Amino acid sequence: MVSKGHVVAVEEMGWQLICGLPKTLNAVQEVLDSTEVPARPETLVRQTKVSTIYAVETKPSLYGKERRVVVYLNGARGMREADHRNGALAEVITALGKLAEQGATWSEAKLHKAIRETVGRWTPYLEVRVRRKGKGPRVTWSYHQHALRAAERRDGKFALLVTDPTLS
Repeated sequence: MVSKGHVVAVEEMGWQLICGLPKTLNAVQEVLDSTEVPARPETLVRQTKVSTIYAVETKPSLYGKERRVVVYLNGARGMREADHRNGALAEVITALGKLAEQGATWSEAKLHKAIRETVGRWTPYLEVRVRRKGKGPRVTWSYHQHALRAAERRDGKFALLVTDPTLS
């Protein structure tokens, strides 16, 4: 994966490149979110026994100017990513349910620590609350639907920056 500094340096040397773009960049996430890659004969890039890859070209503003970006979709990988996320979240929810029962008498600090350890890297997809007083479960949670929908839009998608039209 490559940063803006690397791209600019390569361009200043007069070189052409084709490289993967990191999904962690907001600009790349916007490209992936806004680019539909339909499963059609004209977008088919490669087909194997286990996967099919489709791609479309787009020209978003990236790293300070309009650039050619090819967005690829691997449907099989996208399904694996969704299955992994959904399975992990189901396990976290089950663990939070047990934690709500076990931690009913715990201090708030101990409960928050256990929640952080339980939720871990899945925090962006969940909102977990601890009730201090009152009736009902001590620990409640809900899904961050916006974050889940965004992840679904990116499942199986990858972006390549292309500076030479003969390379795509």
